[in-house]
Amino acid sequence: MISTAAIALVLVVVAAVVAALSLAQVRQVNRRFRMLDEVSRAADEGRTLDETLEAIAAIIVPELADICAIDVLEGDRLRRAAVRAVGPDAAVVEARLRERKLELQEQVASAASRKRQEPRVFELASDDDLREYVSDEEDFEFLRGLRVRSGVTVELRARGRPTGVLTMSVGASGRRFRSADVEFASVLAGRVAL
Repeated sequence: MISTAAIALVLVVVAAVVAALSLAQVRQVNRRFRMLDEVSRAADEGRTLDETLEAIAAIIVPELADICAIDVLEGDRLRRAAVRAVGPDAAVVEARLRERKLELQEQVASAASRKRQEPRVFELASDDDLREYVSDEEDFEFLRGLRVRSGVTVELRARGRPTGVLTMSVGASGRRFRSADVEFASVLAGRVAL
C-alpha cells in the first residue's frame, strides 16, 4: 500500500516538473518575441538591403540557429545576401557558404514563383541524407564538417510575391529543429521578407 506521504511527494514532484516546463516555454516565447522586435528594428535603421540582412542573420545566430543564410531573388536569379555562422571557424564557414551553389534555395524560389511554399525541413541522420544536398565530393566534405543535424528553408514572400529564401540549420550546438521551431521560422521569414 502506498502511503499518503509518498503520494504527496509524487504530486509535488509532478507539479514542480510542470511548473519548470511552463516557465521554460514562457521564456522561449519571450525570446522569440524579442527576436521579432529586433528584426523589425534592424529593418528600420536605414541600412542597405545587404547590411540589413546581415544584421538580421546576426540576430538569428546563435539564438535560433547555428548557421543562417538569406538569399534574395533578383529577377529570375537568386543571390546570397547574408550569411552568419557560429564557432571558431565562423569566418571560413561563412566565406564557403557565400561561394556555394544555391541548389535547394533555387528549388524553393522557383516553386515559390508559382505558388506559396511550405517550409522545407531537412534532417541529416547519416551521410546518405547529406548527399542529397551536395554538388560534389569537396562540397560533401565541407558540409559534413559543419555537423548539421537539421534545418529549415523557408521562402521569403512580401505582398504576395516571392522575394528570397531564408535557410537556418543547427548541429554543432547539439540542437534539433522541432515543429515549433519550424512554425516560428515561417513567422520570422514573414518579418524578414518585409
